[in-house]
Amino acid sequence: MLEGAERIVDEIPDVQFVLPLAPTIPRSTAEAIIGQYAVDVLIAEAYRYNLRAAADYAWVASGTATLETAFLGVPMVIVYKTSWLTWMIAKRLVNLPYIGLANVVAGERIVPELLQDEATGQNLADRTMQALSNPEQLEKTRYMLRRLRRKVEYPGNESANHPPLLASERAAREFLGALYRLSSGRMERGGIA
Repeated sequence: MLEGAERIVDEIPDVQFVLPLAPTIPRSTAEAIIGQYAVDVLIAEAYRYNLRAAADYAWVASGTATLETAFLGVPMVIVYKTSWLTWMIAKRLVNLPYIGLANVVAGERIVPELLQDEATGQNLADRTMQALSNPEQLEKTRYMLRRLRRKVEYPGNESANHPPLLASERAAREFLGALYRLSSGRMERGGIA
């Protein structure tokens, strides 16, 4: 990914790169890797979501981070690269047209994916420059990401004009509904409600 960052610096000298560092990765490891490239990267251990939300564009490794980034409304490219053997096994076991959770949940490709041999610095830089140079496409992507968020917040009713329910609220409603159905069944059978 850092090779792609170097290429973008050549095109946009005042660009800023931020790495929202996962708590499981030692800062020293990230610094050692970044130090091998001619690019400045701010390593953020705090305010990771705020910094990601402020981004114009993101490079995101496939996983839950793609859905988090989508919910923040940030256009991105999803990157996934693993060993050849793991890739071949996964391709046989998983029959999905997309690998990034943002695309899987949306049921369509709303953000690009660079998989395996496509996940090169040159391709990352190219996709990023294409996106940043096309404001209309960026806005369309943001719109699709907002739609995805509403799809998850309001399952079956994405056009709702009320605030989203928290997961705990949805779980409570489901539980109360199940309890009501259970008690109604008991009453019909003459049981104690």
